[in-house]
Amino acid sequence: MLVGEPDAEKAPESPQIALPFPSKHEQHATQAYEPQVRRFYERLGQTRLSREKIRKGVEVLRNLAEEQQYSEEEIEFTLNWIVQNIDTRFKGRVQSLGIVPYIIAEALCEKSAGERKRERASVRRLEEQDAVDSQGRTERLLEQMKELPVEEQERLRNEAIKSLIGQGYQRQFVRDTLIRIEMLRLLKQE
Repeated sequence: MLVGEPDAEKAPESPQIALPFPSKHEQHATQAYEPQVRRFYERLGQTRLSREKIRKGVEVLRNLAEEQQYSEEEIEFTLNWIVQNIDTRFKGRVQSLGIVPYIIAEALCEKSAGERKRERASVRRLEEQDAVDSQGRTERLLEQMKELPVEEQERLRNEAIKSLIGQGYQRQFVRDTLIRIEMLRLLKQE
C-alpha cells in the first residue's frame, strides 16, 4: 500500500457508542460488596437505590478492604456502628457510604475501648469467682481440720510453727491467726 492511498479495507465506523465492559476485578468487587451496600442502606430506610449509589458504595468498601487493608470484620463493625449511632453522632442523617472512610478510625477506636472494658469486667468476674472458690476451699479445710483428732491437730500446729520460723518469722510474732493459715496450707498440701 502506498502512502496517501485511501485504505480500502478500513472497517466502516459504527454510529453506536462502545460501552466499556467492567473488568473481572470490578465484577468480583460488585458481587462481594453489593449485598453489604444494599443491607446498609436498607437499615437506614433507603430501599430504592440507584445503580450509581450502589456503584459508589461498592467502590468505597472495595477501597477500604483492598487498598487501605481494613478487614471485613472492621468494615462491618463500622457500618453497624454508624447505624447504631445515627441519632447521637450523625443527628439522624447519613446519606451515603461516603462517610465511612472518614469515621472508620473513630468507630474502631470505640470498639477497642469497648473490648478493653469487657475484658476488664471479665477479669473482675473471674477474680470474684476465684475469691468465692478460695473462700469455699478454706471453709472446707477448716471443717476438715476441726474433724482431725486432737493429736493430729497438735502435730499440724507444731509443723506450722516450724515452717513459719523456717520462713523467717520470729517466734514472738507468730500468732494464732498466722499459725492457722499455715496449718491450712500444710493440710492442703497433704
